[in-house]
Amino acid sequence: SGGYTVTSGTKAIADMAFADCASLTSISIPDSVVYIGEYAFYNTGISKLIFDQTGTEELAFAKGAFRKAINNTSTSTTSSSYFELELPARLKAISEEAFYEAKFVAVKFNEGTQTIGNYAFANNSYLYGNSYNSSTRGGTLAFPQSVTTVGDYAFYKCTKLTVLDLDE
Repeated sequence: SGGYTVTSGTKAIADMAFADCASLTSISIPDSVVYIGEYAFYNTGISKLIFDQTGTEELAFAKGAFRKAINNTSTSTTSSSYFELELPARLKAISEEAFYEAKFVAVKFNEGTQTIGNYAFANNSYLYGNSYNSSTRGGTLAFPQSVTTVGDYAFYKCTKLTVLDLDE
């Protein structure tokens, strides 16, 4: 119940390790983690997800790693509950269905991300873009130059996104 910090030195989070842990509200993932298994956080109650941004060893997600895992749709920019997902640069490929049906309002990609898998962010009707702006009805999602592939239906039914900006 509540928050959990993965122990520093941990290399992998097993398939379905935290699946259906509805009382899990936050998770901190250290830079030592290099693999997050299939559906590891499926259907949890996470409202805060923090990746250590200092690591250099490549991080990999298996299919559906955070499917239905994040449930934070607060759009109060003055509140600590406002949630922007910042993905680490060491995450080169965002797997198929990685954040399918997860609910959050913004995602930041760092230079280094190369591939966004099929259905990676699909069915998130709260996603505005790289940041939330309460004065607009929709938002822009910009990708770093390192992104070379965006999979089929990667942002399917992300109805608040109005512009996908692929840096040339």
